[in-house]
Amino acid sequence: MVIPREQVTPRYHGKKRMRSPAALAPTTQPPGREANQIRGPPAHESLLSIEDVCARTSLSRTEIYRRVKAGAFPSPIRLSPIPSTGRGGRVAWIDGEITAWICDQIRAARGTEPKAEHEATTTT
Repeated sequence: MVIPREQVTPRYHGKKRMRSPAALAPTTQPPGREANQIRGPPAHESLLSIEDVCARTSLSRTEIYRRVKAGAFPSPIRLSPIPSTGRGGRVAWIDGEITAWICDQIRAARGTEPKAEHEATTTT
């Protein structure tokens, strides 16, 4: 006897759990919201950790802080108070400022303005 898939209950196979048919069904979006719309703040308003900034710029942690001190790199914003030791506290960089710094580096190295994504696809 063959049991339809819809009537089979989810089973555990080792540590991996099979998804039920209800979990695999497409979800509906609230009215006015596109299916591919990104949720959260726009990219230029998001915050980056020091690890993210190192990955985006290919600079070491030490080099980033040297350039911040010299005024040659965007300063981070403080997210938590400085402990009584005077060191530490959580900081983050604004994504838009890091992106602008990267564009400035490209412009200085090549002497050209990097094209934005929307400019490359827009025809006038």
